[in-house]
Amino acid sequence: MIILNSSQVIHLTAALGGLDALPALYGRVLVPEPVLWELEAGARLDDTPRRLRTVPGIEVYALATGVCRSWLASWTSARRR
Repeated sequence: MIILNSSQVIHLTAALGGLDALPALYGRVLVPEPVLWELEAGARLDDTPRRLRTVPGIEVYALATGVCRSWLASWTSARRR
């Protein structure tokens, strides 16, 4: 699992031409919601926010909970076994 901030997202998108490889490398890729907001504020400069939302395996989570809902559900399910 990896948690990305805006600088990482911008630089990896530029260096790799996208973020598609990240889920294969790290499994879960989490992006805090404020990071997405920051990227959207600069969206007129590039299409990084759109790319971020379209890659399967990259999840945006709200900081209010601090936990991505789908991760919490899978973790809870695994603990019940």
